[in-house]
Amino acid sequence: MTQPNITPVVDTQNDRLNASLRWAEKLDARRPDKPPQGVYLFECEGYYKVGIASDPRKRVITAQTGCPFEIRLLAFRLMTDAKDTERLIHHQLEREGCHVRGEWFKLTPALLAKLLNILAH
Repeated sequence: MTQPNITPVVDTQNDRLNASLRWAEKLDARRPDKPPQGVYLFECEGYYKVGIASDPRKRVITAQTGCPFEIRLLAFRLMTDAKDTERLIHHQLEREGCHVRGEWFKLTPALLAKLLNILAH
């Protein structure tokens, strides 16, 4: 199966991703007891990880420690219901037969585009 060309989508998302991260840092400074969380999408060797984090850059570093391949942050969206949204995404991807292990999935180009669109808005 041909891997989807996601570079243009990722490039157009970088400004939004950076804005979300700056917004998270500002909220974190105001509410250190409960930092805001969001849903992230990582990619590694054609596999995709969906999870939650308050700082997805730190999460990439943590995940990278146990992985010999480069892990890339493709999308991140802050939301008040991050845990519920993550759970719903996992459930839907499992129903689509994409589950590999843990929070890792093998996505079709159509599902990847749909997920990137969800996390972009």
